[in-house]
Amino acid sequence: MNQLIQIFLKVLDMSVVASIVILVVLAARLLLRKAPKIFSYVLWAVVLLRLLLPVTIPSPVSAIPAVSPVGHSQINDVLPDFEFETPSDRIQNQQALEQMEQSNGVVVTVSRSAEPTAYLTILWLAGMGIILLGSIISYLKIRRRLKVVIPLRENILIADDIQSPFVVGFVRPKIYLPSNLSEKERAYIILHEQYHIRRFDHIVKLLAFLALCLHWFNPLVWLAFSLASKDMEMSCDEAVVRKMGSGIRADYAASLLTLATGRRIIAGTPLAFGEGDPSGRIRNLSKWKKPAIWVMVIAVVLCAVLTVCLLTDPTDEDANNGMIWYSGTIVDSGMGDAIQADAEERAYITLQCGDENLTIWFSEGTEALEGVIGEYWVVRSMIDPDTGLHTMMSMYAPQPKHLTSLKEAIHQGILDHNDSRSHEGLCQTASFKELARDGNRNTVTVYGLAYHCVYALENGILREESGSHIPVALTFYITDSGEYVLTEYWQPRDGAYYADDIRAKFPLLVWPDTQAHIDNQIKECYAQAAAYFGVKTISSSAMANGFEIKLYADQDTYTTDDEIKIWATLEYQGAGDTITIWHGDPYLTFSLSDGGDFNSGGLVHDILTSTTLQKGEVYRFEYAKSGGYSVNDSDADFWESFYQDPQLHLPAGTYTVSVNGLFYLSPDQLPEEKGPSCQLQITITE
Repeated sequence: MNQLIQIFLKVLDMSVVASIVILVVLAARLLLRKAPKIFSYVLWAVVLLRLLLPVTIPSPVSAIPAVSPVGHSQINDVLPDFEFETPSDRIQNQQALEQMEQSNGVVVTVSRSAEPTAYLTILWLAGMGIILLGSIISYLKIRRRLKVVIPLRENILIADDIQSPFVVGFVRPKIYLPSNLSEKERAYIILHEQYHIRRFDHIVKLLAFLALCLHWFNPLVWLAFSLASKDMEMSCDEAVVRKMGSGIRADYAASLLTLATGRRIIAGTPLAFGEGDPSGRIRNLSKWKKPAIWVMVIAVVLCAVLTVCLLTDPTDEDANNGMIWYSGTIVDSGMGDAIQADAEERAYITLQCGDENLTIWFSEGTEALEGVIGEYWVVRSMIDPDTGLHTMMSMYAPQPKHLTSLKEAIHQGILDHNDSRSHEGLCQTASFKELARDGNRNTVTVYGLAYHCVYALENGILREESGSHIPVALTFYITDSGEYVLTEYWQPRDGAYYADDIRAKFPLLVWPDTQAHIDNQIKECYAQAAAYFGVKTISSSAMANGFEIKLYADQDTYTTDDEIKIWATLEYQGAGDTITIWHGDPYLTFSLSDGGDFNSGGLVHDILTSTTLQKGEVYRFEYAKSGGYSVNDSDADFWESFYQDPQLHLPAGTYTVSVNGLFYLSPDQLPEEKGPSCQLQITITE
């Protein structure tokens, strides 16, 4: 599904650019109204290529403005939020919305659904399916009407049950003519249809139909399809008149008038298209005359220029709205007059780029930089067209790490952004879940969820020191040698700004559901820390009713002499700041089982009490033996030694370790309001 979503978003981007091209072609058609229709028809081919080809060709003469991908703020401002809900999700989401209204804050709903963009992707696919189905039905109707035909010659056939001529087929197209045409009318129409085939219009028509299916949601594409079809027909009419002489115009127009009452076969059928708009074609023939040389010259030049300008995209500099990228070494920094007219003082840096020095001013702020001399920086700046000043928009401190893998560059970018001296001696880990991507030849921006966690090792056990999980957008400049250099690390502001910031930055309806991927990202970071410290700690986790429970063992394989260390954590992540639970004592219990005779289950005192837990606080529970045995049990001696041993040792075998949240969210102890449970397996060898 993710691939389909990315294809849909790409189609949206292509549709926006194609819409600009369509508007330019519509204006050009007005300028070319005295020129042969073949020129207008050629310009529609540019639109067709824009609708079908996802590749771009940069050019300094491109007439296409630097358009941001559809998923940015201008689209998010007008589109509502979409989200799939299951019945249980709907209850949770309604509670979250009520909390948001009361606190005027931001809530990210917990959902098991796909990203909201999938909603529009499914709608897009459904629209294409309807159009294709209609085309198939239309084509089958035509084939039924062609059961009885009379061959005339070569690929030309005559049928009684049709009122208008048309072409059927793609690889070997055939011309079908109504039986009521006179010999003279038939000659004109055959010449017209043969010109269609010789010019490969039947292939162009198929490609145009595919473009219409892909972009069916764009009304400008429907308009372009209609006008291009008319220009196609009129250009063929003009070709017939040029070949047979202007003296046939009256007879040719009369034959078109004969067909004017016929129904068009063009609707929705890519492999069969007929002669539509006879009245418009008659008017065009009545006004036709051999064009002047100057008209032809202007038309050729205009079409050539527009083809180059509309088929190419802005260069990287133009696409970045005047942004220019530099890299080098800081050789000076301080204060100076940025603009002499108002003597405004701003901080500046002098960047050594090869053999030249470039002074760049800060866009805001007046404090001089400290401690940057001699360090390598990458700077994004904008040239003021009036003053020629290079104004710095952003600057980045880390030394180039020569990363040629985008995955590695993202990982390193998260680590660098969250790095601090307080992390020395600890293990930093990072995980990234990509949700969308856009860019051009020299830049790429990835949107997703970044999880950063710092671990410490105490007594052989990994402990989380700090962590963050937040939507981010990382932009990289791709050097000529293929290295990725981080140029922007974006993340939303807290509080009431959170949702608005994400909508303004992230692509169309790609809402980052932080709960959908957190479990896998935690496990990934935990594995990184375990590898870093050389420990074999294993873990398992589960979510229920806003609680996350995690179960840990310090390794997955032990000997019978090893001490086994097991612990669990519980964290409330729901909507409120606190929550009250009802339980016995304790409210988190462990159990061990080998699936056979060994079964040590936790005991809970039958006391109904309540405890208030704080949101975001992690409550840790060490494994404690709990249970009993009968003195008449054949294994009583074993169980006595097992419970008397202050450490946990187990006989050889494979064991399932379970932790259970034995609490409820109300004193009524409703089963659906129970705490979470999870398991993991350990192996004991001799």
